[in-house]
Amino acid sequence: MRVRPDGFSTRLNVALNRPNDGTGKYRLGCVAMDGVMLVGVGAAKLSTMLIESGAILKKADFCGELANNMAKRSAQAILSTPAYPFVEAAHYLNIPLSTLRAWCLGQGAAGGKTQTFRPVIRLDANDRRALSFLNLVEAHVLAAIRRRHHVPLPKVRLALSYVSKKLNIDRPLARAAFQTDGIDLFVEKLGSLINVARDGQTEMKDMIRDHLKRIDRDTAGLPIRLFLFTRKDEIKEQPSPVVVDPRIAFGRPVLAGRSVPTAVLADRFKAGDTLVQLAEDYDTSSQNIEEALRCELERKAA
Repeated sequence: MRVRPDGFSTRLNVALNRPNDGTGKYRLGCVAMDGVMLVGVGAAKLSTMLIESGAILKKADFCGELANNMAKRSAQAILSTPAYPFVEAAHYLNIPLSTLRAWCLGQGAAGGKTQTFRPVIRLDANDRRALSFLNLVEAHVLAAIRRRHHVPLPKVRLALSYVSKKLNIDRPLARAAFQTDGIDLFVEKLGSLINVARDGQTEMKDMIRDHLKRIDRDTAGLPIRLFLFTRKDEIKEQPSPVVVDPRIAFGRPVLAGRSVPTAVLADRFKAGDTLVQLAEDYDTSSQNIEEALRCELERKAA
């Protein structure tokens, strides 16, 4: 390989004479560099430098690729780590605890000997005592279907299975494809199963879209943030000052844009700070503080 004066390497012509020198290395005969002939020790040092430089570059490429792969695995692990006990998750999503448990654990018949239906949400936790962030997102979307229409869960599971096969995706409630192509497939299939009128199907689609709008996704389409509903009514125009991000505050709800846990705001409010004082301290509106307090004070009172 020749090393040009401008610093770029093209081809360096090496005449090899490689008797073993007893050190595990080989001596090089000569190296020609743009008219300069290096022999003996000079050629050997230059060759060693080039070899070591190449090894360093290869190692750097390998480490960079390894770091990227580890980062991807770490991000996926965060999303699928069980972090939300049923009581907390039910409050954050404004749904009854018994309903959430039925979605995730299924519903058994009297005596517990048989099961009337299987779970709709597949928990990431082996011990089945908590939801992961992905599970939380799935329950959030499922709430849109059940909040007003009370569709039987076995029918919901059949419709979701249909969407999974048609779009070739796993866990459709958490996937970006559900937002683009899955809603129509799901609602149309559900309509055929339970005979939902056209107006009812349109209303259901709008409700699902309103829930999906509150999910932020990464470039791969995976959910990374969920903006919670803080009220049980007024779904469509409800503000979204509270966000759940599994990378912030151990995944607890925080004030959006400020990363202040709602638990901290609740403690200060109970200690005597007013809404105005809290709003001034965190440079936000009193309405945002009030909405954030709902995530803590109502749960503890329940």
